[in-house]
Amino acid sequence: LQISGGGDVTSKTGLIGTLANSTGTATVSGAGSTWITTSSAIVVGSAGNASLTIENGATVNSGKGVYDSIGFGATSTSTAIVTGPGSNWINSFGLRVAGFGSGTLRVENGAVVNSGLAVIAEHAGSIGNVTVTGTGSTWAAGLNLPVGGLGAATLTIAGGGTETGAASTTGNVQGFG
Repeated sequence: LQISGGGDVTSKTGLIGTLANSTGTATVSGAGSTWITTSSAIVVGSAGNASLTIENGATVNSGKGVYDSIGFGATSTSTAIVTGPGSNWINSFGLRVAGFGSGTLRVENGAVVNSGLAVIAEHAGSIGNVTVTGTGSTWAAGLNLPVGGLGAATLTIAGGGTETGAASTTGNVQGFG
Protein backbone atom coordinates (compact mmCIF):
# COMPACT_ATOMS: atom_id res chain seq x y z
CA LEU A 1 0.00 0.00 0.00
CA GLN A 2 1.38 3.40 -1.00
CA ILE A 3 -0.40 6.63 0.01
CA SER A 4 1.33 9.81 -1.14
CA GLY A 5 0.89 13.20 -2.76
CA GLY A 6 -1.89 14.26 -0.38
CA GLY A 7 -3.81 11.00 -0.86
CA ASP A 8 -6.43 10.06 1.71
CA VAL A 9 -7.44 6.47 2.54
CA THR A 10 -10.21 5.59 4.97
CA SER A 11 -10.76 1.95 5.93
CA LYS A 12 -12.46 0.01 8.70
CA THR A 13 -9.17 -1.61 9.70
CA GLY A 14 -5.62 -1.98 8.41
CA LEU A 15 -3.99 -5.40 8.20
CA ILE A 16 -0.42 -5.61 6.89
CA GLY A 17 1.33 -9.01 6.73
CA THR A 18 -1.69 -10.94 7.92
CA LEU A 19 -1.05 -14.52 6.77
CA ALA A 20 1.78 -16.84 7.82
CA ASN A 21 4.81 -16.51 5.55
CA SER A 22 3.46 -13.30 4.03
CA THR A 23 5.24 -9.95 3.79
CA GLY A 24 3.37 -6.68 3.70
CA THR A 25 4.46 -3.07 3.33
CA ALA A 26 2.56 0.18 3.73
CA THR A 27 3.97 3.68 3.27
CA VAL A 28 2.15 6.94 3.96
CA SER A 29 4.25 9.83 2.68
CA GLY A 30 3.95 13.59 2.35
CA ALA A 31 2.06 16.45 3.93
CA GLY A 32 -1.69 15.96 3.60
CA SER A 33 -1.38 12.21 3.04
CA THR A 34 -3.55 10.34 5.55
CA TRP A 35 -4.73 6.86 6.47
CA ILE A 36 -7.66 6.67 8.88
CA THR A 37 -9.26 3.53 10.29
CA THR A 38 -12.84 4.02 11.38
CA SER A 39 -13.72 1.00 13.51
CA SER A 40 -10.62 -0.98 14.40
CA ALA A 41 -6.83 -1.06 14.46
CA ILE A 42 -3.81 -1.25 12.22
CA VAL A 43 -1.95 -4.53 12.74
CA VAL A 44 1.60 -4.43 11.37
CA GLY A 45 2.43 -8.14 11.23
CA SER A 46 -0.27 -10.52 12.39
CA ALA A 47 1.15 -13.91 11.38
CA GLY A 48 3.40 -12.53 8.64
CA ASN A 49 6.16 -9.94 8.54
CA ALA A 50 5.33 -6.33 7.83
CA SER A 51 6.49 -2.74 7.77
CA LEU A 52 4.66 0.57 8.10
CA THR A 53 6.41 3.85 7.26
CA ILE A 54 4.85 7.23 8.01
CA GLU A 55 7.06 9.99 6.62
CA ASN A 56 7.46 13.54 5.35
CA GLY A 57 4.51 15.03 7.24
CA ALA A 58 1.95 12.24 6.71
CA THR A 59 -0.65 11.25 9.34
CA VAL A 60 -2.14 7.90 10.33
CA ASN A 61 -5.07 7.87 12.76
CA SER A 62 -6.08 4.39 13.94
CA GLY A 63 -6.85 2.06 16.84
CA LYS A 64 -10.51 2.76 17.43
CA GLY A 65 -11.41 0.69 20.52
CA VAL A 66 -8.50 -1.76 20.26
CA TYR A 67 -4.71 -1.65 20.32
CA ASP A 68 -2.77 -0.97 17.14
CA SER A 69 -0.04 -3.64 17.02
CA ILE A 70 3.45 -4.12 15.65
CA GLY A 71 4.58 -7.76 15.63
CA PHE A 72 1.37 -9.17 17.04
CA GLY A 73 1.61 -12.84 16.04
CA ALA A 74 4.28 -15.18 17.41
CA THR A 75 5.68 -15.72 13.89
CA SER A 76 5.84 -12.01 13.06
CA THR A 77 8.90 -9.78 12.92
CA SER A 78 7.62 -6.33 12.04
CA THR A 79 8.58 -2.66 12.12
CA ALA A 80 6.92 0.75 12.12
CA ILE A 81 8.95 3.88 11.37
CA VAL A 82 7.52 7.35 11.89
CA THR A 83 9.97 9.93 10.60
CA GLY A 84 10.22 13.62 9.83
CA PRO A 85 8.64 16.83 11.11
CA GLY A 86 4.86 16.78 10.94
CA SER A 87 4.70 12.98 10.64
CA ASN A 88 2.22 11.63 13.17
CA TRP A 89 0.72 8.28 14.17
CA ILE A 90 -2.30 8.67 16.43
CA ASN A 91 -3.20 5.43 18.23
CA SER A 92 -6.60 6.43 19.54
CA PHE A 93 -6.91 3.49 21.95
CA GLY A 94 -3.32 2.34 22.31
CA LEU A 95 -0.21 0.79 20.80
CA ARG A 96 1.25 -2.67 21.40
CA VAL A 97 4.87 -3.06 20.28
CA ALA A 98 5.39 -6.86 20.19
CA GLY A 99 2.30 -8.76 21.25
CA PHE A 100 3.50 -12.35 20.87
CA GLY A 101 6.18 -11.76 18.19
CA SER A 102 8.96 -9.28 17.51
CA GLY A 103 8.07 -5.63 17.05
CA THR A 104 10.12 -2.48 16.50
CA LEU A 105 8.96 1.13 16.61
CA ARG A 106 11.25 3.98 15.54
CA VAL A 107 10.15 7.60 16.05
CA GLU A 108 12.72 9.81 14.33
CA ASN A 109 13.66 13.27 13.10
CA GLY A 110 10.87 15.27 14.73
CA ALA A 111 8.00 12.80 14.26
CA VAL A 112 5.31 12.19 16.90
CA VAL A 113 3.41 9.09 18.04
CA ASN A 114 0.40 9.67 20.32
CA SER A 115 -0.91 6.56 22.10
CA GLY A 116 -3.78 6.36 24.57
CA LEU A 117 -2.32 3.25 26.19
CA ALA A 118 0.96 1.55 25.33
CA VAL A 119 2.90 -1.62 26.07
CA ILE A 120 6.23 -2.98 24.86
CA ALA A 121 6.71 -6.80 24.75
CA GLU A 122 3.31 -7.72 26.11
CA HIS A 123 3.41 -11.53 26.25
CA ALA A 124 6.04 -14.11 27.21
CA GLY A 125 8.45 -14.76 24.34
CA SER A 126 7.84 -11.40 22.67
CA ILE A 127 10.65 -8.98 21.84
CA GLY A 128 9.86 -5.28 21.66
CA ASN A 129 12.20 -2.44 20.77
CA VAL A 130 11.31 1.25 20.70
CA THR A 131 13.69 4.06 19.78
CA VAL A 132 12.76 7.73 19.99
CA THR A 133 15.55 9.80 18.51
CA GLY A 134 16.11 13.31 17.21
CA THR A 135 15.07 16.74 18.39
CA GLY A 136 11.30 17.05 18.54
CA SER A 137 10.68 13.31 18.23
CA THR A 138 8.10 12.26 20.80
CA TRP A 139 6.20 9.19 21.92
CA ALA A 140 3.33 10.44 24.06
CA ALA A 141 1.73 7.53 25.92
CA GLY A 142 -1.30 8.92 27.69
CA LEU A 143 -2.06 6.55 30.56
CA ASN A 144 0.73 4.05 31.05
CA LEU A 145 3.77 2.60 29.37
CA PRO A 146 4.83 -0.79 30.68
CA VAL A 147 8.30 -1.47 29.29
CA GLY A 148 8.51 -5.25 29.31
CA GLY A 149 5.07 -6.70 29.94
CA LEU A 150 6.06 -10.37 30.08
CA GLY A 151 8.56 -10.29 27.20
CA ALA A 152 11.94 -8.69 26.51
CA ALA A 153 11.70 -4.94 25.96
CA THR A 154 14.01 -2.05 25.23
CA LEU A 155 13.05 1.63 25.17
CA THR A 156 15.81 3.96 23.95
CA ILE A 157 15.49 7.75 24.09
CA ALA A 158 18.36 9.51 22.30
CA GLY A 159 19.46 12.68 20.56
CA GLY A 160 16.79 14.99 21.95
CA GLY A 161 13.87 12.57 21.63
CA THR A 162 11.27 12.39 24.41
CA GLU A 163 8.81 9.90 25.84
CA THR A 164 5.95 11.12 27.96
CA GLY A 165 3.75 8.85 30.01
CA ALA A 166 3.78 7.01 33.27
CA ALA A 167 6.48 4.46 32.44
CA SER A 168 6.69 1.35 34.57
CA THR A 169 9.67 -0.76 33.73
CA THR A 170 10.62 -4.39 33.92
CA GLY A 171 12.62 -4.10 30.69
CA ASN A 172 15.62 -2.08 29.58
CA VAL A 173 15.29 1.71 29.41
CA GLN A 174 18.18 3.74 27.98
CA GLY A 175 18.57 7.48 27.67
CA PHE A 176 21.22 9.28 25.68
CA GLY A 177 21.21 13.12 25.56
